[in-house]
Amino acid sequence: MGALAIVWAYVALLPMAFLDDEYPRWTAKIALLDRCDLGQIVVLGDSRAAVGIAPPLIATPISNFAFAGSTSIEALNVTDRLLRCPVPPRQIILSISPYQLGAPGTFWDKSVRYRLLGLRDLWPLLALSRQTGDESLYTTGDRDGLPPVLKTLLHASLFPALYFNSLVQNGVAMRWRRNQDIYADVLAARGQYFFMGGAGQGSSELSSETAIPAFRVPPVLDAALNEMLTRLGARGIPVAFMTMPINASSGLAIAPAYRAGLRAYLDGLAARHPGFQVVGDALPSWPDALFNDRLSHLNQAGTARFSARLSACVGSGVGSGAGSGEDPLAERAACRALSQP
Repeated sequence: MGALAIVWAYVALLPMAFLDDEYPRWTAKIALLDRCDLGQIVVLGDSRAAVGIAPPLIATPISNFAFAGSTSIEALNVTDRLLRCPVPPRQIILSISPYQLGAPGTFWDKSVRYRLLGLRDLWPLLALSRQTGDESLYTTGDRDGLPPVLKTLLHASLFPALYFNSLVQNGVAMRWRRNQDIYADVLAARGQYFFMGGAGQGSSELSSETAIPAFRVPPVLDAALNEMLTRLGARGIPVAFMTMPINASSGLAIAPAYRAGLRAYLDGLAARHPGFQVVGDALPSWPDALFNDRLSHLNQAGTARFSARLSACVGSGVGSGAGSGEDPLAERAACRALSQP
């Protein structure tokens, strides 16, 4: 029993010593968020946005709070946090990939494991899942077969068995120095990072969206996204939805029904939430040479191109978009160029 207590304390207190590269990336972003270091514009989304939007390359002060594998649930959680800050951002850029709009598959392995969400966040989420009749968060990619309440308690309590593989693979403190370096780099980049250095010379591998015949959003993810937009709308903070580009090979392979379903879903959100706007194409594609891997993460050249265009987009007006007396981002020529190869 004493040994279990020691391991439990180690897991709880020293995750930087044994967790993988993703943990310090998440922790750096959470640190920026906790100290309300937001900038004028905040990016929410998944790993494609985390890689492809580089704040140091954008003239307007911006912070990148996009988390790998995250969905509208994580975006809602971050929204609640930033709305508690004394000075909230004037604009939200939301960039959740179409695949992640419909798939909560890494919720436990990333969002809970890397401590973005704790027990106080998980209980309301369980209630929302039951309210919508959608418990896919507890069954998608399920390997443990645990009922939702027990799964919530074990993960929220950092039960040591859940970290067994990481402890075995990385030893007692083998990751500490590397993770500290990653943390410092991501903090300096205001949340942006590359996978494998972003040095890839291109990728023609097909993205996850190409394997799905029709676009669908699970009810619990749809409810979380609508709640997020409602809360931001109540504070008068506009949301610009930008889909990060996928590689050209994937763009050619996307099912027409999938593309149409995505556009219809986004148009429905815009109709319900006046502060929500879609910037550019719903699913743009860029040359294969600008990508790093099979998940359609941009490489260094691709990130430089997208970030330069985004800088021109958000810098082409002086206000916040909706309610500021200027054209919203969706109507600016510089923003429409984001979708162009």
